[in-house]
Amino acid sequence: RSCTNTKYISEKEFTSAFRRHLKRIALNENLYELLKKSLQESLSDEQKLHKNETKRLNQEIENCSEILKKIYLDQLEGTIDRELWLMFRNEYELKHNKLNADLQRHMTANVDYMSTAISLLDVCYKASLPASKLAAEEVAKIVRETASSVTVKDKHVKMKFSEPFATISKLIQVANAEIEKIGYDKFAQTVLALKDEKNKATKKSLYGSFEVTSHCSNCMKWWA
Repeated sequence: RSCTNTKYISEKEFTSAFRRHLKRIALNENLYELLKKSLQESLSDEQKLHKNETKRLNQEIENCSEILKKIYLDQLEGTIDRELWLMFRNEYELKHNKLNADLQRHMTANVDYMSTAISLLDVCYKASLPASKLAAEEVAKIVRETASSVTVKDKHVKMKFSEPFATISKLIQVANAEIEKIGYDKFAQTVLALKDEKNKATKKSLYGSFEVTSHCSNCMKWWA
C-alpha cells in the first residue's frame, strides 16, 4: 500500500466486470434449445458429408497405393530408370501420407462433432445464469475457457474472446436484435426453415451479402 501509483480493484468488482463481458456470449434458455435443435437437424447432413468424404479419401489412398506398386514394378522391369522412379515415388508417397493425415483428421472431427458443439453451448448457457447461480470460481473457469486476453486499466476490465466464442458473441448479438424486431417464435420458425438453404449461405462471409428472398438476412446469417 506504500506504492502511490497502484490501483486496487476488489474481487467483487472484478467478478462483476467479467459477468458483464460473459453476457456477450450468454445463451438464454430459448436460444440454447434452438441451437441444440439446429445441431440435431444438421447432424444427418454432417454424417452424409462425412460418408462421402471418407469414401473419396479412401479411394484416392487406394489409387496412390496402386500407382506406387506400378512404378516400383516398372523400375524393377527397367521400364523407367532409377532417377525417375525415385522422383515419382517421393511425389506419391508424399501425397499418400497427406491423404492418410486428412482421413485421420476427418475421422476425429466426425467423432467430436456433437460433443464439441454441446460443450460449447453449455459454456454459453452457464454464462447466462444469474449471479445467484454462478459462483466466482465458475466465472473464473468460464473466463479461462473463453478469453484470449484480459486487461485492467484504472479499474476498467476489458476482455477479448477467443474463437469460436468471438464469433458466437456476434451471432448472439444478431439473434437478439432480430428477436427484438420480430419476436422469438418468428425468429425460431424462420431459422429452422432455412435448413435447405444453409449450404448456399455458409459459402458466403458471415457479414457479407446473402441472396435472400423470403427470409430475413439476420436469420440467414445466424443459421449459417
